Amino acid sequence: MTDTLFPLAATASPFADAIPPLAFSLSELVAKSLSLLWVALGLGLVIFFHELGHFAVAKWCGVKVERFSIGFGPVLLSKTRGETEYALSAFPLGGYVKMLGQDDIDPSQLTSDEIAEDPRSYSAKPVWQRMAIISAGVIMNLLTAVLFFAIALWMGLYASPSIIGRVTTGGPAWTAGVESGDKLTRVNDSSVRTFTDLGLATALSRGDTLPMSGYRADGTRLEVELIPDDSGTRRTAGLAPTLGLTMGAVSKDDASVVGVGTPAEAVGDKLQTGDVLIAARVLPEQSDADAEPDADADLDADAALPTNPMPLEQFKDYLNVVGPYVDRPIEFTVRRPNADDPDADPEEFTVTVGPMAVRTFGLRVTAQPIAAIQAGSPAEAAGLRVGDELLKVDGREIGPEIDPLRLPNLLFERAGEPVEIEIVRTGEGGGPQVVPLTIIPEAKPGWVSRPSSGSEPLDVPALGVAFFLNPVLTDVTPDGPAAEAGLKANDKIVSATFTAPKATGEAKPAHEPIKIPFENADSKAWNPFAYVFTLAQELPTDTIQLTVERAGEPKPITVTLKPTPADDWFFPTRGFRLQLDQIERKSDSAADALGDGLKETRTVVEQMYLTLGSLLTGRLSIKNLRGPPGIISEGMRIADNGPAQFLAFLGFLSVNLAVLNFLPIPVLDGGHMVWLIWEAVTRKKPSENLVIGAAYIGLAMIVLLMLTVIYLDIFEHNVFGWG
Repeated sequence: MTDTLFPLAATASPFADAIPPLAFSLSELVAKSLSLLWVALGLGLVIFFHELGHFAVAKWCGVKVERFSIGFGPVLLSKTRGETEYALSAFPLGGYVKMLGQDDIDPSQLTSDEIAEDPRSYSAKPVWQRMAIISAGVIMNLLTAVLFFAIALWMGLYASPSIIGRVTTGGPAWTAGVESGDKLTRVNDSSVRTFTDLGLATALSRGDTLPMSGYRADGTRLEVELIPDDSGTRRTAGLAPTLGLTMGAVSKDDASVVGVGTPAEAVGDKLQTGDVLIAARVLPEQSDADAEPDADADLDADAALPTNPMPLEQFKDYLNVVGPYVDRPIEFTVRRPNADDPDADPEEFTVTVGPMAVRTFGLRVTAQPIAAIQAGSPAEAAGLRVGDELLKVDGREIGPEIDPLRLPNLLFERAGEPVEIEIVRTGEGGGPQVVPLTIIPEAKPGWVSRPSSGSEPLDVPALGVAFFLNPVLTDVTPDGPAAEAGLKANDKIVSATFTAPKATGEAKPAHEPIKIPFENADSKAWNPFAYVFTLAQELPTDTIQLTVERAGEPKPITVTLKPTPADDWFFPTRGFRLQLDQIERKSDSAADALGDGLKETRTVVEQMYLTLGSLLTGRLSIKNLRGPPGIISEGMRIADNGPAQFLAFLGFLSVNLAVLNFLPIPVLDGGHMVWLIWEAVTRKKPSENLVIGAAYIGLAMIVLLMLTVIYLDIFEHNVFGWG
């Protein structure tokens, strides 16, 4: 009996993320049901082709096939035609072809002389025919994978390019000098085109260092060598894909393409999904905050303003406008394609969006010692070291006189000028000492890159340093938000909670409450003050609750904070909801599609074996495995993205099925091949006891593996949204 193990993804599929928790509205239920149906049909098709390979070659070799089953366990439906029973069984975790003289439930049939006397039994056939029968399922899956990929590429696949959007501050790529807008083309010895390629090449890399190469946004050559982060379940470099310039809604329930409470909300009724930002014009300041900016003003009178308008071709161009000119109104040119006639000239119009004032807390904290320094940065050139503590800038003390949260903006404003700083450095043989240094900041604006978690420090791009912030309040501004909430100096923040309000007419808020603890035993680096400050800007309508510990108080105190907009401090965002940048992978002809499908199949096969090697050596955690629930949930997500993406997903699963079923595990195709090689070499069949013992061991391994991945899907990957 040739078995098919249900596709076990050795890594998450590169074609989609895990599906979000299911919604229970009628429309969502119907949509999910249809997606589930497509996934069931797709998985059944992949399994069917595998078993069809075994079946066809067995028939060609004259072997009697007793049953062809999709699924295991009790037979639900069956029909006998000729000598073969065709069945649909209860557990859709694979399938099997039951041949005379070959049964994994009764391995003794393989060594039975009585059965071997029947010329139509599997065991009576020569070794080369039995090898052909056993390998036919794997070969069929590889052939269908080529076909799936070919059709998908002929239709056109969309993927994020290998252009960098975010670089995790203090992470391996940030430390090596990789920046937003960089395009990576090679990682180690692998050529990369998509961000999925980049992530896989990093996760499956070997060695202590990882070379990367590509191009900067301005076209100059980029060559870096970084030390990957091995602390998680897989190797990472701390990179995220870039956004594009096309606007889109965040969900079906929220169709707006602008954020609530952001400057872009004022022009939200003029914008819609699919609109593209194509140019930006920086306008002069207005003395009257309520007046419309004068687009015809003489911009040359203001030396700080660039030549206008500036074309926007990629997200980096957008950052180069909103970052440096954070305090200015900007007129954006928007292109709207004609949805009814793609060949028609698109509509173009302009919208003017003002700056976004920083929401301040009215409190101050101090900076911790430098956590990371960027290669090639002014900080490195000036001799700064990890562990140094920034004390003063131009004689002003950081903390009492300079809010460390303002330091990224302050040093950007001094770009190109010598700045005198003082640091506290602990010598190797002595105590701390004050060291004066001169540094020339670069023209890199602050807060363009900002923390995305509590383990990410605050980036000061103009210097190329990053540091965490102490959660103890050193000062509370009189009559400020913190003072009005009752906070005092020396209070220690222990948690922050963001709660979204319910919009008018909405049954529930935009998101569940976000609680951020200030202590995390699972993270070596966790100090989320800068992250909490970032969320206060990105969730401008949320209520913020801070829980603090206060000397003399037996229990923590929780207060509600209402941040107030600053008059002279602005955040580099305008509130457009921009979608991830996408490139199309499309073959020019059917012949090219077959060639491209073959290349894609070969690439996935190579990645599968590299993945298995990384799992065995411990470079990749077993937590990256996905089982039936995870694969089904991921498939449901992909089914919503169109037929091309879903066909590519089926190609990926076909390769998984081929590779995993050919592993040398008894009861799988690879295990059967081991016995056949044994017989070919020794000229005799293995003993019955050896075959039976190995079969039980192989079955136990498969059951244990299946239970493990199902556990990971439910409790680690939370595919059912129970957490």
